Amino acid sequence: MGCFNSAYMMGPGERLFEQAASIQAVVGPFTVRPDGVKDDREASRYIAQVMGIVRMVETTTTGNALITAIRDARRPVLIFPLEQVDDTQAYAWTSPRMGLFAVAISFTPLFGQRLRKFLGDDENKFERVFIPQEVLVHELVHAARDVTCNYHRVDDDDEEELAVMIANMFSVEINRLPVTNYDEMDNVTGDISGFSRKYYKENFEMIEAFYRQNKTLAQQLSYSKSIFNPLRLYMDENI
Repeated sequence: MGCFNSAYMMGPGERLFEQAASIQAVVGPFTVRPDGVKDDREASRYIAQVMGIVRMVETTTTGNALITAIRDARRPVLIFPLEQVDDTQAYAWTSPRMGLFAVAISFTPLFGQRLRKFLGDDENKFERVFIPQEVLVHELVHAARDVTCNYHRVDDDDEEELAVMIANMFSVEINRLPVTNYDEMDNVTGDISGFSRKYYKENFEMIEAFYRQNKTLAQQLSYSKSIFNPLRLYMDENI
């Protein structure tokens, strides 16, 4: 059964959907389709890169929990190339859909020169440059919330903060620094376990809401092999 959401009626990227690619591949619960990519070699490269990133993410305890939640929901998710739809210059975005795919993730892995161009050729303007795996994990949080009919059961800021929190867990698990929060995105360079407890206390209500809405996913994420794990603190002290 689907989830009713007014966002299904129309969303960003509709123009791209009218130009669906003729080739696609399936990896886990995701269909990867290079919509809008006219060059066959580039289209195949896009599919290979995204499939490789998904497989790498799934090898981590954090990523595995997210992908398992999406798979268990049995609602297909489409990943297609990033289309900028406003002035925010987003790394990626996720949106619910009507039709074959319940959720669409607009995401293009950005490496090297392509990433520098995206950043305006000045990486020094940014405290943190996210790698494609981190970007995708952030979007997988939104997708997992959506396919389980929980997206927007907290306010927009908390939905984004949840994605940052879980992406932080992934980042630390792969030996990268976490960031402070959704608003600031500054690297945390001090005691990460201490930051995890501080974050847990400051975001207790959000974490509790997430646990109540996505109990199975929250429990699985609490087992993440990450020093930054506010969900483990919540489980230890409240469940």
